[in-house]
Amino acid sequence: MPESMKLHKEIVTIKADIRDIKATQELEILLNRERYLKYVDEVIGRSKERALVFLAVNGNRTLKEISKITDLKPPNVSRSKKILEEKQLIYRIPDSGVYAKPRWVHLLNIDEYIRKKFNIEEPL
Repeated sequence: MPESMKLHKEIVTIKADIRDIKATQELEILLNRERYLKYVDEVIGRSKERALVFLAVNGNRTLKEISKITDLKPPNVSRSKKILEEKQLIYRIPDSGVYAKPRWVHLLNIDEYIRKKFNIEEPL
């Protein structure tokens, strides 16, 4: 069998395995929704500042842009970012100054949960 055909079959198998792992992981996340929400509540607490920074993170914005959008001072954004990043609610995209949220945050629609909790109407 030519090397490229063998490689193609391996890639197809790996992609199928990844789909299976993702589906299993997503089911686990959905079944444990309350545990995730409790964790988010512990991390964000009653801090509207942290909530605003969290909501402003979208995978395309830098801290400077988040500061402008939220009308928070840069040191306050940095402090909130540090906590959110340490607790893995957000992460820095490698080789950039841009921040994003993990897949489980999107899967559980945590943004909407935080908007309702803090009565923040406008999407950031």
